[in-house]
Amino acid sequence: MRTLLRRLEARGYIRHRLQGKTFTYRARVPPRGVAALAVKQIIEHFWSGSVEQFLVGMVDENVLPIREIERLAERVRKKR
Repeated sequence: MRTLLRRLEARGYIRHRLQGKTFTYRARVPPRGVAALAVKQIIEHFWSGSVEQFLVGMVDENVLPIREIERLAERVRKKR
């Protein structure tokens, strides 16, 4: 367990502080940030960083309907 906690801390996911004789661990990154990082790593690993290829694969495998992609594209356009 300590090895896992040390690795997570080394990667910046958690931090610890000493309370008496006990280490208390807390998340450094909010859950949404961790999820975004995980997806980024998956895209980098499987699609050589191509978000386009990732999304095409999601549509081709019926994981994400094309309507959802269109809705997201509209949302991105509005953010600009």
